[in-house]
Amino acid sequence: MIARILSGLIGVLMLLNCLWWILDPSNAAEELAMPLIEGLGSNSQIGDFTAFFFTAGLFACIGAYRAEHNAIIIDWSNDSPQFIDLIN
Repeated sequence: MIARILSGLIGVLMLLNCLWWILDPSNAAEELAMPLIEGLGSNSQIGDFTAFFFTAGLFACIGAYRAEHNAIIIDWSNDSPQFIDLIN
């Protein structure tokens, strides 16, 4: 139960950080100790960080809600990763 609460809390914080990147990207970049890139690079920086925090927050919240403890084993030995097994 504690793991679900912590996962949900982390997910909510990540989603808030995503919202922060959407509403005030210059302040969000400053809080991460990085400059906000000027010009065309700012679109990529804002979009990439927004997408990262949204995806991380969404999946943390989904994991906390569903509470399924599955691990996926993937073979990375060749150039293309291949699914091997799902451990329950």
